[in-house]
Amino acid sequence: MTAGLETFHSSDGKRLVLVADDEAINREMLKLYLEQDYRILTAEDGEQALELICAHRETLSLILLDLMMPKVSGIEVLETISREPKLRHIPVIVLTADQDAEIRCLELGATDFIPKPYPRQEVVKARCQRTIELTEDRQIIQVTERDALTGLYNRDYFFRYAEQLDLYHPNTAMDAVLLDINHF
Repeated sequence: MTAGLETFHSSDGKRLVLVADDEAINREMLKLYLEQDYRILTAEDGEQALELICAHRETLSLILLDLMMPKVSGIEVLETISREPKLRHIPVIVLTADQDAEIRCLELGATDFIPKPYPRQEVVKARCQRTIELTEDRQIIQVTERDALTGLYNRDYFFRYAEQLDLYHPNTAMDAVLLDINHF
């Protein structure tokens, strides 16, 4: 396993998913849909959701978040996640019947939506699986594109980045400094 990626899994090899919804029937339904493939945590309000998110921020692979919850709303949970660098990496799928809230949720970092009433189990599972896969792939790319010591782009990534920049912004002036520090 690649260094730093062990956090994607719980101790039993299943990814950890938080279901935050104030309706017990919705929590149980989603838990039933997903428990075969994931370890499930549940929260009945936004305050409890934030506590669980903070407590499991290193191992949480996905948050399924209802917008209409007591104490702290789903929007407030999204706002908190978007402000906290240690939480931003956790993907959030919003559970809602309110299509008008989608733009605001996307601006706050939501990854996807599952409409209420919930679609078939296969659809919910596929959305969860795809969201987790895309997030993990993005995190792997971020880890491999930069040098661990300096934080700078590695050589191959820098050349690809410069090529794309030149291709899509040909009129932008650029300067480059080359330092050869092999065997430094």
